[in-house]
Amino acid sequence: MTYHDTVGDNGAGVKLGQSVGGATSHLEKCSAWKFLNPPFSFMKALLVDQNGVRISNEDLYGATIASKMISQHDGKGWLIFDETIFGEAMDEAIKGDLQEDQVIRININLRQNRIKASSIPQLAEACKITVWGTCCHNGSL
Repeated sequence: MTYHDTVGDNGAGVKLGQSVGGATSHLEKCSAWKFLNPPFSFMKALLVDQNGVRISNEDLYGATIASKMISQHDGKGWLIFDETIFGEAMDEAIKGDLQEDQVIRININLRQNRIKASSIPQLAEACKITVWGTCCHNGSL
């Protein structure tokens, strides 16, 4: 086993269990989490894949969202929101009762990881979304 992410996640616990007769199975699976909130206003946004197809209900549990994104949508997704939701999210980061790490993540995503466009077709082009699925009609959400 090799180190992949968290310091100490080196398989020592699995090896310890095996050393006393424990069996392993399903080690080819992992749990990935992708929480969209906080900010809670992001639950009003739309999560789509590279084809503009909605991935899931945006208020699902993070592991459920990640599992669908990975298994059914090539592991890629974009959270589409307008200026109103952007403003609400910024307000939550400033005034909300959030933990420091949540505020940092919100600020990074809203200030640095954001792609902005004037229209849905321009946003699709900027995000390299090839085709808008059933979530968008005539260039609107």
